[in-house]
Amino acid sequence: LERIKMATKIYVGGLHSEVTEEELIKLFSSYGNVSTIDIFDDPKSESPSAMAFISIDGAQEAQKAMTVLNGKDFMGRKIRVNQARTMQDTGISGNGRRSF
Repeated sequence: LERIKMATKIYVGGLHSEVTEEELIKLFSSYGNVSTIDIFDDPKSESPSAMAFISIDGAQEAQKAMTVLNGKDFMGRKIRVNQARTMQDTGISGNGRRSF
C-alpha cells in the first residue's frame, strides 16, 4: 500500500515582481512535488515585489525547501521561505492574486 503525502503550504516572500509560476516550479520541484502555486503582489513591500504560497507534497520535503531556500538569492532578490500561516493571520485577501 502506497502512502499518500499531505501537502505542506509554504510562504515565499520578497520575490521579484515579475516572477512566474514556471520559475517557482523550477526552484521548488527539486525538493518535492509542487502541487499548487498562488502568486500575489505584495501590498506591504516598499518596492514592487511579489509573494507566493506554494504547496509541496510531504512535510519533510517542504521543511528541506524552507531550510535550504530561506535567505537565498533568487532573481536578484533575497527571498524569505517559511511555513505559511492562514490567510486570516496574514491579513491578505485574494484581491491581489494574479491569474495565469
